Amino acid sequence: MCLNWNTLIATAAMCLTTLNLASAAIEPMGLITDGAILQRQQPIPVWGWADPGEAITVTLNGHSVKAVSDSTGKWTLQLPAMEAAMDLTMEISGEGATESITVKNVAIGEVWLASGQSNMEWLLKWVDMSDVADAPANPMIREARVSGIGSFREPNEKSRGSWKMDTPDHRPNFSAVGYRFASKLQHELGVPVGIIKAAVGGTAVEPWTPREVVDAIRPIWSREYWAAYDAYPAQKKQYLAAVDAWLLENQRVDTREQSEPKGSLKPADDLAWTTVLTSQALPESLYSGYGVIWLRKTIEVPAGRFDDKATYFRTYTKDSYSDLYVNGQLIYDTTFESYPGQGTWVTARINPGVLQAGSNEIALRVYSPFVPFQMDRAYSIDDVKMDASWEAQVEVDYGAPSEAALASMPQMPKSQVGYGRLPAVHFNRFIAPIAGYAMRGVIWYQGETNAQQHEEAEYAQVFPAMIQSWRTLWGQPDMPFYYCQLAAYGSKSPDPAAVGWAPFRRAQEAALELPNTGQAVLIDVGESDIHPYDKLSVGDRLARLAFANDYNLDVVDSGPVMESVTLDEQGGVTVSFRSLAGGLVAQALPERYAVSHKKAQYRPFVRYAPDSELEGFALQDAAGKWHWAEASIHGDTVKVHSASAPQPVAIRYNWQSYPNGNLANSEGLPATPFESVLSH
Repeated sequence: MCLNWNTLIATAAMCLTTLNLASAAIEPMGLITDGAILQRQQPIPVWGWADPGEAITVTLNGHSVKAVSDSTGKWTLQLPAMEAAMDLTMEISGEGATESITVKNVAIGEVWLASGQSNMEWLLKWVDMSDVADAPANPMIREARVSGIGSFREPNEKSRGSWKMDTPDHRPNFSAVGYRFASKLQHELGVPVGIIKAAVGGTAVEPWTPREVVDAIRPIWSREYWAAYDAYPAQKKQYLAAVDAWLLENQRVDTREQSEPKGSLKPADDLAWTTVLTSQALPESLYSGYGVIWLRKTIEVPAGRFDDKATYFRTYTKDSYSDLYVNGQLIYDTTFESYPGQGTWVTARINPGVLQAGSNEIALRVYSPFVPFQMDRAYSIDDVKMDASWEAQVEVDYGAPSEAALASMPQMPKSQVGYGRLPAVHFNRFIAPIAGYAMRGVIWYQGETNAQQHEEAEYAQVFPAMIQSWRTLWGQPDMPFYYCQLAAYGSKSPDPAAVGWAPFRRAQEAALELPNTGQAVLIDVGESDIHPYDKLSVGDRLARLAFANDYNLDVVDSGPVMESVTLDEQGGVTVSFRSLAGGLVAQALPERYAVSHKKAQYRPFVRYAPDSELEGFALQDAAGKWHWAEASIHGDTVKVHSASAPQPVAIRYNWQSYPNGNLANSEGLPATPFESVLSH
């Protein structure tokens, strides 16, 4: 197959415009928009809506297929399988009328769904993208984002989607993992690659799973979560009424907010400003922390930076309620009614043109009636953190509440269950509407939210069931599904019994019992931050799984995996592995480890088995106590022993949240963490 590169270059300069709608009567599914990539070598389902009984014709790449919409107006048809191609046009027309839709710049290639929580959602601009920041546009890499448009309670039929081409402007906002995965595939296969991103930060596996599937596995939990969600509005209403009375009784009502026009509040002209630092507590001589305080600072904006695009101001309210002003204009406000007694991340949209070239004043009016206000270290605009120095002016200081006031403070009801835990909500809005869109498979990075709740047993059931439910929806019982085992995270511990997330990583492996699944082990790319900076290795390892299993390439797709353990008469343990590539390797140990790569925070690396070739191995003695062990490579095996456990009963490797282990294969891929009982 030969692709026309002159056409590609011309296509790269094209803007992916909106659909040319001659009539609103025909509506294709949300991903059929300009710039769409369709799956090669598979039949291509196309569906949408029109007037009932409308005869629909879809034409693409010389193929025309017809269908008639049913009594609800839905039509479905299937184009034949095609090879990779670029710069195609899809025509969708109604036979009995003049209406038609032209979908431009369509490509045929490889399509993958990228789903999960924040580590899959994480944008390229939030990691080190120096290698690709100045790369030219590549029209053969594109990303679509899915947006639900219906109720989250039932599976949606429709969604919105828009495809963006890999250009220097769009690339920073691609999923970092998805982009790296797509880049590896596109470079190796030489065909267009499309990533459909459906990922939401802070989500458990249950919101991505059909309600009936969750109900079958966790029926009581599912009912209780939905009941709590439904009960909360009435509880909140009662609570707010009680708080209003408490504020009035204790003279903590924000009277200016109630009496003056919205957006008209300003700091006093005749009061002084005091310099404060976000890295330090406010001086008690300035402010008790209870009341209303203004914060302001001036920032410099380069010419043209925000002329034609929106940006965002981010902060955390810390149980306070902030109004954001930019150059005297009210941009965003948080109220007690919106966030009753809870701090929350505030992401305030600043429209194009509000920030001007040159100096701009950012001001916050912060109301703190219940707990003392704390400066936030994370104030930022766009992806740029603001420096620590601000100016402060106290509007009113209530002083700390009396003991009697604290005792009578209304108790906040259990906070409403968020979408991050509510069963089926993201399945309903993101997955159900696109089910059936032809694609090769799924890449998945999720689990942190469930791991933090120690839901190993539940995850081992729900996660495989979710995979099977998606495959059923797509009508592909063996659809490839590759997931990320959770990366190293948290604090290092010298205690070999401090297992942390290790049992959860084992729970994720339940998915490997299903056909056509694969695991990208990330135990060596984590850090103390729950969002590891290294997303390139993640995309690389997911791509290895696809290369080896779906594209028949001679690629090693895994590090060493424990195959067997044998205990000898002297109490030594021999561990055999598979997926050795060219052999087992003891990787060099670092002098320091990452707390946060992004913040350049590191700590000295402390060895737990200083005389050992390999770190990370531990043995359990007959009394149940774990001991660090010495381990060394012997051909295709590892020999492990510990004088403190002369007759061990169990063995572990890298069985901690943030372990030290350095065993890999010749490809540099880390060994999978494991735990095993030893037979005597």
